[in-house]
Amino acid sequence: MLKSYFDYFLKKIIAGNNYKDWYDTHYSLKTVSLKNRRLAKELEAACKRSNGVLTYAEYLQVDQFGRNGYHATHKEHGFQHIHTSTIKEIVELCIQNKLEHIVDIGCGNGSLGIEILKEARQRGYTLSWTGIEINEQLHGEIKKRFKTAKLEKSLIEISSSIQHKAKSHGKTLAIFSFSLDSMPPEIFMSSAASVPDTMIGLQIKDNLLTEIALTKEQLQQKGLIMENGIGTDIYKNKFDLRSWNLAKGQRAYIPIASFSLLKECINTYAVAQLLIIDEFRLPSNEKYREHVLVPRILQRFVRDTVDFKNLYENSGKILYYYPLPWNTIVSVLKSLGFQKIQSGKDAYSLKILLGEVQNPVGKIMLCRDIIASQRIKQSPFATITVDKPGSIH
Repeated sequence: MLKSYFDYFLKKIIAGNNYKDWYDTHYSLKTVSLKNRRLAKELEAACKRSNGVLTYAEYLQVDQFGRNGYHATHKEHGFQHIHTSTIKEIVELCIQNKLEHIVDIGCGNGSLGIEILKEARQRGYTLSWTGIEINEQLHGEIKKRFKTAKLEKSLIEISSSIQHKAKSHGKTLAIFSFSLDSMPPEIFMSSAASVPDTMIGLQIKDNLLTEIALTKEQLQQKGLIMENGIGTDIYKNKFDLRSWNLAKGQRAYIPIASFSLLKECINTYAVAQLLIIDEFRLPSNEKYREHVLVPRILQRFVRDTVDFKNLYENSGKILYYYPLPWNTIVSVLKSLGFQKIQSGKDAYSLKILLGEVQNPVGKIMLCRDIIASQRIKQSPFATITVDKPGSIH
């Protein structure tokens, strides 16, 4: 934090800004007027239904998928950019491990599933497919695409969630293809220099958005608990966040919903193997001195990575993606019982991701895949360990 302040000091010295200015800019809770008035009214209505306050994830649900949110007003979504070689590798993985069913979480317009099934058909191998896509506007398009490809018989179902008891369709491969990094996180904070003990909440009224630190009572009203670095979500999943030592006011965007989804998917579909394809954040050579796992759109800037006000002002206009630290995902998968976790790419890249080899100069992200297998069934009440980026346990 001290280094960050001196960077700011040198940049602003002529303007006469002091430590208080810097601290308020970087670490204070924000109050912002929203430009999209229709979305502001929608958010205010959501607030009223939720005892007057939203968590950050609840805000993003409206911001991204509301009637006046991003997906309702933009067409640039639903695509899965997967290389042909990856399709072949996925089918080969299914054949070698006698996998019969694919659950595609965040399946977009279904293009990945269609290409996998086409490749399997060409190789004389039978697979069935289930798609999970929160954006219900895409469900009709998925069905049309499958019909055009003459793959309707391979389509088990399309759903917006996995909160139901699914029928068994044989050994299942769960695929998360560029989907975990778009799931809404919660913003965790510490009231002192310690482990996270609260979350940021948002109140919207008369076009004005105000951040607040949620009290224990407000968290409990939402079915959330934070105690001594252990968090509990509305599904009674417990998360060990004790490695996340934060400075006072420092924010950590932790995607606990993603980890709950992983657990729910594994238990619902009796997943034998799990494949995550995404861009993973490498371990940093320098201790991160600002907020942790902020939206990727803010990480373009070297010095000033905290323009949260601008993001709020432009609610409904931004498609959000968040960093996925490799070691954080690995710690979660181990907690969920997977004994074997590997990268589908070369061994050198895996060593970089695990922090065993120094980062290449200028490299921040690596597009890689995680293959998790050999799962030992865990107690449904087992705590999920969520390692802070850069901490290898």
